[in-house]
Amino acid sequence: MATIQWSETYRLGIGSIDTQHQRLFKIIEKINVLDMQNPSLKNEVREIFYELSDYMKKHFYDEECHMRRIDFPELEHHQTMHHKMIHQVNELIASKLPLEMIQTKLKFAIKKTLIEHIIHEDMKIKRYQSHNRRPHHDDFVMELPQV
Repeated sequence: MATIQWSETYRLGIGSIDTQHQRLFKIIEKINVLDMQNPSLKNEVREIFYELSDYMKKHFYDEECHMRRIDFPELEHHQTMHHKMIHQVNELIASKLPLEMIQTKLKFAIKKTLIEHIIHEDMKIKRYQSHNRRPHHDDFVMELPQV
């Protein structure tokens, strides 16, 4: 599979969300680079998988806070998609498959769900915000509550 890289195509024009999307792409690139290196780096591979899962949770939380703030009408639907993506990634990480298989499936899932989610679903936020002339609130990033 070709390397997945950040592109201006993915830019929403909402600084904090765009920055977080770019960070997700950097984590994804770590997975791609490890694929070309020594496959015996099991601990490092697992750490990157968990980094991706944790950061997706943080990003989705922040994105949902932003959608709530601008009264985005499809918030509930968007949250459902976020939950499904996190579940899919966590299920892959927890599976008993060989790491190489998890990498392959994870990269496919990232391309299929995360990238398409940005292009099709997150762009709805941009259009809604533009159409309703809502301020961007670029300083909305919040920390996840400590559990």
